[in-house]
Amino acid sequence: MTEFRDPYGQQWQEVERLPQNVDLSPVARALSQYRVPHRITEEAGSQVVWVAREQDREQVAKFIDDWRRGDIEIVQQPASARADEEPHYGNQLRLMLRMLPVTCGLLLLSLLGYLVVITDNQLMIGHWFTIVDISQYRFADLNDLDLTEFWRLWTPMFLHFDLIHIAFNALFVWVFGARMERVMGSGHFLLFVAATGLIANLGQLGWESNPRFGGMSGVNYGFIGYIWLRQLLAPHPMLAFPKGLIPLMLLMLILGTFGFFNFFMEGRVANAAHITGLLVGMTWGLVAGLSHSRGGVARP
Repeated sequence: MTEFRDPYGQQWQEVERLPQNVDLSPVARALSQYRVPHRITEEAGSQVVWVAREQDREQVAKFIDDWRRGDIEIVQQPASARADEEPHYGNQLRLMLRMLPVTCGLLLLSLLGYLVVITDNQLMIGHWFTIVDISQYRFADLNDLDLTEFWRLWTPMFLHFDLIHIAFNALFVWVFGARMERVMGSGHFLLFVAATGLIANLGQLGWESNPRFGGMSGVNYGFIGYIWLRQLLAPHPMLAFPKGLIPLMLLMLILGTFGFFNFFMEGRVANAAHITGLLVGMTWGLVAGLSHSRGGVARP
């Protein structure tokens, strides 16, 4: 396997060599759209496709092979084109599911959780997904957890209580989570989400003794914490955001902790979940940053 390191210290791995007469611009567009770090160079009469991460090589190679055999069609059409004239959307959706399975899963489960909350006024279903059974407990603490119903430790992440709640959290998952999945790999990212969500949920219940909470915001603050520390120690181009974004999110966390947002919304902000999620993300980002900065070279 051919590799090279660019002037910024990024290691690139060869995926495919193709003749110069093959138009790779559709492939480049698709990979850029789905946030796969890549580059295309010309060498000895061939075009070479490179990726930054080992775990992308097999998926990108299969994608290129499918595209060349005609199994996947990448079509660029004007924005005014009718939806029924754009069959390539299905191909792009399959590519997105292949490249970002965990991110897509989080978004789908959050949507299902939102639908459960807004349609289940009599708690026929919803009480199965809160951290303890709220049909039996109005207040609870960590001693009331039933570990035989282990799924409750994670399912509160997907419960969203209004349209703004799910829209804000889904946007965060797509903007931050998708990039982290591409950098970390789907397996590592799933482990991060599971650990962060678990600790954030336990932190919220232990702090306020109120089992009526939910949302992905604890995990989203874990994303913030990870990116913040990781970028301080070993910057990665996929995790680069405007410099003012992280301080803004930390300011929002502080304002929420002191009850500022309670004046503008129903219910209470799950501040303990935000704080514990942030701390988990910072710890994970610290370990990753120190690991990837060895020798002064940032790696995915």
